[in-house]
Amino acid sequence: MRIAGVLIFYAEKKTNFDHIFGKLNQSIIVEHGYSIENNQICILYIVSDGDGDYTQLPIIQSDPLRMGAYGPCPYLTSKQLSYIRRRIVERTLRCSPTIRHLFGFRLLIQGINYNQVYLLDYLSTFEEPEAEILLSLCEPDIFLQYALDLPSVPILPLISKKRRIHCVNTTITSTTKNSLNISNKILLGATKNNKVKIFHNQTDININNNGTNETNIIITNGERIFNVLGYGSTLQEAQIQSVLACEYIKQHTNIDDLLFKSDIGAEAIEW
Repeated sequence: MRIAGVLIFYAEKKTNFDHIFGKLNQSIIVEHGYSIENNQICILYIVSDGDGDYTQLPIIQSDPLRMGAYGPCPYLTSKQLSYIRRRIVERTLRCSPTIRHLFGFRLLIQGINYNQVYLLDYLSTFEEPEAEILLSLCEPDIFLQYALDLPSVPILPLISKKRRIHCVNTTITSTTKNSLNISNKILLGATKNNKVKIFHNQTDININNNGTNETNIIITNGERIFNVLGYGSTLQEAQIQSVLACEYIKQHTNIDDLLFKSDIGAEAIEW
């Protein structure tokens, strides 16, 4: 285990002794990285050799309701991303060149970045797939070139870097903890008719669809279901796009238990 460049020799042996990660593969790497100055960035990810012999980790840290991320991921500067790549990702791969899978990710960010752009307070846990939000929005070419075996994470840059854009997030939640089935066609319709990107939380995806291997039904598995990230040239446009997409989803699913929450990740993101 290496924490901020300090090697703790007994930590890995002690962890394996408790068999927290399973008994088949006794190789574990945990990395923390911190930004310079006082803007806090804490990144924790765990990698495996790809044999799939790991087990899901418990929640390390969460919000008071233990619901996971406030997502979506905030903007990071190129300087911060370079620090992450050089001090964490590349150093890890030099020590363990056989790593192919990235299956755990936690990010905690507070304060403002170097360009004085206000950031969301973002907190992710190992029990939920918020890593997909992180890898999708946070310079995917930097991270995905080291984690090529993540088919569920599309390499889709949100915008061109040459123009500024504003983003506002709305979270769709459910009043029931029972599973809800939502057609993927509804989500595709929402993204087609509005300037939004939708990220799922606590959901399972049926990708067989009678042998066609196409996504058909998304099955929810918790209270917080989707982050709907609207974007536009102004904050007002971004907020309107997010709300319109949420209304579209609720209308076409015809599920009364769906609610909109703008207080989760309510601060706007400006690229």
